[in-house]
Amino acid sequence: MSRGVALSLAFLAGLQLQSMSAAPTITHTPLACLSAETNAKITAHVEGQPSSVRVYFHAIGQTSCGEYYVDMRRNDKDPTLYTAMMPIPTPDADVVMYQIRAKTNGGNETAIAPVAATVRKECTIPALAGADLQAAQSIVLGLTQPSQKPVPCRFRCNGITNYVTAAGEMKPNEECRLLLASPEQPTRLIEVALPEIAAQVSGQRLLDRPVRDLPKLARDAAIGRGLGRVVAHEIGHWLFGRGHAPDGLMRASIRRGDLIGAQPPPLPSDWPSTARARLQARRPCPAPRIVRQPVAS
Repeated sequence: MSRGVALSLAFLAGLQLQSMSAAPTITHTPLACLSAETNAKITAHVEGQPSSVRVYFHAIGQTSCGEYYVDMRRNDKDPTLYTAMMPIPTPDADVVMYQIRAKTNGGNETAIAPVAATVRKECTIPALAGADLQAAQSIVLGLTQPSQKPVPCRFRCNGITNYVTAAGEMKPNEECRLLLASPEQPTRLIEVALPEIAAQVSGQRLLDRPVRDLPKLARDAAIGRGLGRVVAHEIGHWLFGRGHAPDGLMRASIRRGDLIGAQPPPLPSDWPSTARARLQARRPCPAPRIVRQPVAS
């Protein structure tokens, strides 16, 4: 091999190594909002030779969970196109901060400016299908801290099947699986035991008389008031999760006087200031399924 050819090959190899170690460039159109009903698809074009492209994210306001990530997948037809499915935020996640970061084998990293996406019910997200739907049902959650929990704060577990520890070990996400399988997991179906509520209310006093001794119209009105407050308590779980508050409507057990008292139990004092707005902004529930059960007269 001539010296000229050898120098040319060395020069080309140097250019290739320089290209592979240079920091990639990322082009991304930020999402204006996220929906609490479905996964959001993050899309970016990444030029260069990235060894990994990830979306790092966390909900604004949480201080104990830290930052998580999901890996972005390269498109088979367009090697510069990368996509990832975000976990679904819960209704109490008012704003989600996310950032796309790309890294090369040489250790060079580039990132877009952090994006603050609001979570709101009127956010329009295209329906998922095909590969996107499959990706949303098999999310691998990346942890960034050794003691981090695999259930991300203010995000649903729906679709999160595995997680990667901060040390890089992949594990099945048993915590999310158990949470989704729990009968206490909030759903769109609210179930209450009307006969039990009627029995509790009938033992109370209203207008200086036991409720059971009131005329039927007044007795039914008292039972309806108690039923409404129990349903309001369950709606609180549907909106804000399984936890309880030390006072007000979301106490672990509603006091008997709160069932039919003239003043309804207040919203918990430790709820966020946006709770009332979220209660008003949530889309209407599906049509209720009414199961009629006889109530002792």
